[in-house]
Amino acid sequence: MLPYFHDLSLTAWLAEAAELGLTRVQALRIFRAVHRASTFPHVPESWTQIDAPPKQLARVAERFALAPLPKVVDKRVSEDYTIKFLLGLADGRNVEAVYIPEGTRGTLCVSSQVGCAMACDFCFTGKMGLHRHLRPHEIVGQYARARQELGNLEITNMVFMGMGEPLHNLDNVLTSLEILTNDYGHGVPPRRISVSTSGLLPAIKVLFEKTTVRLALSVNGPNPEKRLRVMPVEKAYPIEDVLAYLRARSEAVGNHHQAMFEYVLLGGENDSLEDAADLVRMLEGVPGRINLIPFNPHPGSPYLRPTDEAVDAFHAYLRAHDRNVFVRKSRGRDVLAACGQLHQQHERRKESIRAFLNSTH
Repeated sequence: MLPYFHDLSLTAWLAEAAELGLTRVQALRIFRAVHRASTFPHVPESWTQIDAPPKQLARVAERFALAPLPKVVDKRVSEDYTIKFLLGLADGRNVEAVYIPEGTRGTLCVSSQVGCAMACDFCFTGKMGLHRHLRPHEIVGQYARARQELGNLEITNMVFMGMGEPLHNLDNVLTSLEILTNDYGHGVPPRRISVSTSGLLPAIKVLFEKTTVRLALSVNGPNPEKRLRVMPVEKAYPIEDVLAYLRARSEAVGNHHQAMFEYVLLGGENDSLEDAADLVRMLEGVPGRINLIPFNPHPGSPYLRPTDEAVDAFHAYLRAHDRNVFVRKSRGRDVLAACGQLHQQHERRKESIRAFLNSTH
């Protein structure tokens, strides 16, 4: 079976194109044509349907195949208009992508693995274990399929916060980021993409070297001891080492590439004012926004959602100590798609989503 063209970064494709005797201009045109075609209403099934000279495409078709997009197995819509897609892959596995309307923004959350190996104790996906990494065409394919399904609903932002630990699948994620952000690919501005990680320090360093996307670090414990209770990765990559790197990097390059910190509030576990004080001390000297995420219960979890009073008190303490902090309001909880942050719902976007939903029935 031929390898998929959609698994090639632009850099890798230019090298392949040179071997095929194509000029740089010809190669760039083909790369753009293929990736733009993948978001058309009807995905091309053969190279003859790509908008490029047939003789050039014939040479490419001898070496590469066009990758299929993930299929929509199921689609569920939350009462708050969050849309969760269950997407089927060629080998029969499924992953999830979630579209989150947030005011005038539309954020797409994509998966990077089938399952996850990090085994965070509070995470539903972590209970699956890791089945396999996603290839670039399967990651970018979630974006392309979502664009088709959503029609006129705009995807303004992307987050690699779905199933999996993105930096555990580093090479494929880096390739997908190059395809997504390159103007000859999908042209998504890097500043509008966030990549989440549980703290794989060597991969974090590579991500910063290779891209300018934003980093979202899952902290989830106010100190190393409490973090270890819920995040086994703390043994391999202590949070203090990760924060020391981010602190030094901030001093070297400035604050314009700040990280974000994700903190899941677990009722009675890490949501006290003492925990808030410990978190402030642990993050001292490391700039970046803190996103507080009240835990969303799922089947079989021993953890409780924190009270509104505990969330408000934790938030107020961090603000009083000069931290940039937001509380993510739960989105899509009723369809197990809770993710994202709701500020003020934009009526025009609500009407667009209603029209989209009506058109699919």
